[in-house]
Amino acid sequence: MEYEHVPNPDAKIGRMIEYLKDSFPNALRLVVSANKKNATRMMEILRSKISEHDWSQWFVSDFERAVSLPFKKIWNQLSGHIGK
Repeated sequence: MEYEHVPNPDAKIGRMIEYLKDSFPNALRLVVSANKKNATRMMEILRSKISEHDWSQWFVSDFERAVSLPFKKIWNQLSGHIGK
């Protein structure tokens, strides 16, 4: 799981993607951004950098949802959008 407290540049997100793919090839990748706006941005960047075939391994949420909802309800797959 990665936490993005401020919007990271595309290059840093690219390094994060490669690190998670190389270090944890069979794991689900969970990314929490500080707020809904940043989580939406993160999803857009991940979609542009990750093969659609691998989208099912990546989940994104924002911090407010992460601390206020049950664990299984906070995650958004790359094929969807950030929930309310």
